[in-house]
Amino acid sequence: MGTDHTWLANCRTNGSDWRCRVIFCCKTISAVSSLVGCIIALAIIIIYRKYRYFTQRLVMYLLVPSILVACLSLNPDISHSRECQIMGFFFNVGILSQRLLMCCIVVHLLLLTMRQDRLPYLEVIFHVVVWVGSISISCIPWFGRIHYGSAGVWCWIQNLSSYDSSLRLGCFYIWLIIGVALEIIVYSYIWFWLHKKLHQYEGNDPRVIAKRDQYKKNIKPLLWYPLLDLILTIPVSVNRAQNWVAPEKPIFELFVIHAIVYPSWGLWNALLYLINRETLKEMKPSNIYRAVMRMSKAVVETTGDVKKNRGAVSMKDCKNDPPTRSYVGSTSDMKSN
Repeated sequence: MGTDHTWLANCRTNGSDWRCRVIFCCKTISAVSSLVGCIIALAIIIIYRKYRYFTQRLVMYLLVPSILVACLSLNPDISHSRECQIMGFFFNVGILSQRLLMCCIVVHLLLLTMRQDRLPYLEVIFHVVVWVGSISISCIPWFGRIHYGSAGVWCWIQNLSSYDSSLRLGCFYIWLIIGVALEIIVYSYIWFWLHKKLHQYEGNDPRVIAKRDQYKKNIKPLLWYPLLDLILTIPVSVNRAQNWVAPEKPIFELFVIHAIVYPSWGLWNALLYLINRETLKEMKPSNIYRAVMRMSKAVVETTGDVKKNRGAVSMKDCKNDPPTRSYVGSTSDMKSN
């Protein structure tokens, strides 16, 4: 494995080194694939109105930061510019919100196994934790000297001093460690609990069958997302750790794997959603056509109801207006004035 760090410096300036071009090419292919996969998954959720269910909305929310990270990975300019600093901020928002969303999914799974229902305002709490939390934490490197800029082959928090390393730790790495630990602990517990429960709900009683189907529908599909997240985290974490320990000796092969895996996070989440048995049944052209027509009809009916309500309101206002005197054809009134 190569240890020459001059090629990484070239990536930050002109990108003339062949290794830089290979990495940028891998990033672009992965990012485009991720965008296509996320858009298809979002379209399925919207067309079939699956967003009505909280479990499906969690998957939809998970696709949003994946789209953000994929879009930011398409830009080859990682020079020390104002644009790179802004992109570094949004990149940290994207990767941090991914991590926090995965923690929320794990917490939701844990609550489902323990309570079999959803806490009130849980979705609002998740939104506050994910979006407000990721944006607030990502604002920290803006204070004092701007610490966003060129960082390897990404626009992110730079690694020029020990304070920059501390910012990386506080703004991302610590949440990565907490998230992975939480996923491993909760994931192990849920698998053990689910295996035990499904054995308890064996039989032909309709109530038992309904309970078993409920667990399979609400818990099992979400279980694969933390597992996929753990698998994808391994190569990325190895490269991050190597950069932290020996920043002067970057390993080209690890950067290539990193460039392939990280932008494609949304692609794997989208594929995991699309290969679900229920989703595959709905992917038939005839089912898609009916779903699109049903959605179009719902949009037209909603638009018609809005216009009808507006017309009713305007007629009501006209009835409540005070009567006005008409002087057309009334000569007596004309003379009196």
